[in-house]
Amino acid sequence: MQQPAVATAATVIPEQPPHYILFLTNLPEETNEMMLSMLFNQSVLFQILLFLSDVAKLVNIRNRRMRILTFKCRRMQMQIEAERNAIV
Repeated sequence: MQQPAVATAATVIPEQPPHYILFLTNLPEETNEMMLSMLFNQSVLFQILLFLSDVAKLVNIRNRRMRILTFKCRRMQMQIEAERNAIV
Protein backbone atom coordinates (compact mmCIF):
# COMPACT_ATOMS: atom_id res chain seq x y z
CA MET A 1 0.00 0.00 0.00
CA GLN A 2 1.29 3.50 -0.87
CA GLN A 3 2.16 5.96 1.83
CA PRO A 4 0.27 9.29 1.70
CA ALA A 5 2.30 12.23 0.38
CA VAL A 6 3.68 14.39 3.18
CA ALA A 7 4.83 17.95 2.56
CA THR A 8 8.20 18.70 4.07
CA ALA A 9 10.51 21.69 4.06
CA ALA A 10 12.54 19.97 1.35
CA THR A 11 9.52 19.63 -0.97
CA VAL A 12 10.12 21.54 -4.19
CA ILE A 13 7.08 23.24 -5.67
CA PRO A 14 7.38 23.74 -9.43
CA GLU A 15 7.29 27.28 -10.77
CA GLN A 16 3.77 28.27 -11.81
CA PRO A 17 2.86 31.13 -14.14
CA PRO A 18 0.95 33.99 -12.51
CA HIS A 19 -2.82 33.90 -12.85
CA TYR A 20 -3.46 37.66 -13.00
CA ILE A 21 -6.77 37.24 -11.19
CA LEU A 22 -7.59 39.44 -8.25
CA PHE A 23 -10.40 38.29 -5.98
CA LEU A 24 -11.85 41.09 -3.90
CA THR A 25 -13.68 40.13 -0.75
CA ASN A 26 -15.19 41.95 2.20
CA LEU A 27 -15.98 45.03 0.14
CA PRO A 28 -18.48 47.51 1.59
CA GLU A 29 -22.07 47.15 0.36
CA GLU A 30 -21.92 50.52 -1.40
CA THR A 31 -18.99 49.45 -3.59
CA ASN A 32 -20.02 49.49 -7.24
CA GLU A 33 -18.45 48.88 -10.63
CA MET A 34 -17.69 52.57 -11.14
CA MET A 35 -15.64 52.74 -7.92
CA LEU A 36 -13.65 49.67 -8.89
CA SER A 37 -13.22 51.02 -12.39
CA MET A 38 -11.72 54.26 -11.07
CA LEU A 39 -9.40 52.26 -8.85
CA PHE A 40 -8.19 49.83 -11.51
CA ASN A 41 -8.73 51.86 -14.68
CA GLN A 42 -5.00 52.15 -15.39
CA SER A 43 -4.70 48.39 -15.66
CA VAL A 44 -5.09 47.17 -19.23
CA LEU A 45 -5.99 43.73 -17.91
CA PHE A 46 -8.86 45.16 -15.88
CA GLN A 47 -10.16 46.91 -19.00
CA ILE A 48 -10.00 43.62 -20.89
CA LEU A 49 -11.88 41.85 -18.09
CA LEU A 50 -14.59 44.52 -18.13
CA PHE A 51 -14.89 44.10 -21.90
CA LEU A 52 -15.15 40.32 -21.55
CA SER A 53 -17.72 40.76 -18.80
CA ASP A 54 -19.81 42.96 -21.12
CA VAL A 55 -19.48 40.42 -23.92
CA ALA A 56 -20.58 37.63 -21.55
CA LYS A 57 -23.62 39.69 -20.53
CA LEU A 58 -24.56 40.21 -24.19
CA VAL A 59 -24.17 36.51 -24.93
CA ASN A 60 -26.37 35.64 -21.94
CA ILE A 61 -29.02 38.11 -23.09
CA ARG A 62 -28.90 36.70 -26.64
CA ASN A 63 -29.12 33.12 -25.36
CA ARG A 64 -32.08 34.01 -23.15
CA ARG A 65 -33.87 35.67 -26.07
CA MET A 66 -33.18 32.66 -28.27
CA ARG A 67 -34.65 30.32 -25.63
CA ILE A 68 -37.75 32.52 -25.39
CA LEU A 69 -38.14 32.59 -29.19
CA THR A 70 -37.66 28.83 -29.39
CA PHE A 71 -40.32 28.32 -26.73
CA LYS A 72 -42.73 30.65 -28.55
CA CYS A 73 -42.11 28.89 -31.88
CA ARG A 74 -42.73 25.48 -30.32
CA ARG A 75 -45.92 26.72 -28.70
CA MET A 76 -47.14 28.19 -32.01
CA GLN A 77 -46.28 24.95 -33.80
CA MET A 78 -48.28 22.96 -31.24
CA GLN A 79 -51.24 25.31 -31.68
CA ILE A 80 -51.10 24.96 -35.48
CA GLU A 81 -50.94 21.16 -35.20
CA ALA A 82 -53.86 21.17 -32.78
CA GLU A 83 -55.91 23.31 -35.18
CA ARG A 84 -55.05 21.01 -38.10
CA ASN A 85 -56.08 17.95 -36.06
CA ALA A 86 -59.34 19.66 -35.10
CA ILE A 87 -60.15 20.33 -38.78
CA VAL A 88 -59.47 16.76 -39.88
